[in-house]
Amino acid sequence: MATKEAPREVFAVGCAQLGAAFAGEGFVYRTSHPKMVRKLGDFTEEVLLRTSARNEAGDLTQLWVDVTLSSIRMAAWRKKHPAPVTPNWVGGTALGSLLPPTTDWNLSPRSQRRRTLKDAEHAIRTAGLPYLALLRDSAALERELLARDLPGMSPDALIDPLVCFGGVEAGARYAVAVVTRHPDMAARVLAGVKHVRRTGKLPREADGYFDTFAERLVQLKVPFP
Repeated sequence: MATKEAPREVFAVGCAQLGAAFAGEGFVYRTSHPKMVRKLGDFTEEVLLRTSARNEAGDLTQLWVDVTLSSIRMAAWRKKHPAPVTPNWVGGTALGSLLPPTTDWNLSPRSQRRRTLKDAEHAIRTAGLPYLALLRDSAALERELLARDLPGMSPDALIDPLVCFGGVEAGARYAVAVVTRHPDMAARVLAGVKHVRRTGKLPREADGYFDTFAERLVQLKVPFP
């Protein structure tokens, strides 16, 4: 009877193979907390590779991918505009939020492993890296956000990169787009802005990202409404 492969080993080898696939594009693969890292001027892109604590030898070795962008400029900007996030964090998301809900990468089946890794590589190239490229381009990001919501990031997270790289007027245009696109939340955002301006804090019952979006608009002195 064939020995079942340990998920830890399967995952480590799979991650290394993904890292090698992107080495020619400037990514450096790091084995500790496996991830691929690429520096592009002020920005650092990271493709983080994760697995499940419930893997089963021979049957399940889950592969999950997150993409994230950080910036030296953002870290400096947040010294003046503190937020409860890592100071240099621009944005990011789980790759699954950009893919069909049926997407599932299990590295355990040997006969399918190569195809599974190729599928993950393709998803990183066609969904993950373009997402990070959009976050790096403030003008393109604003155009996108004025037209539609961005998967994987809520308004309270997106307002910081917009204002940092595009100014408070970009933040104001985005705020108008958000309340127009979400009329059911418009009154809540407007009331939140008014309350924070008057009291310096959110109302006690605030509990969602539209509330923290309103608070952040005031903190950043965005001219809205």
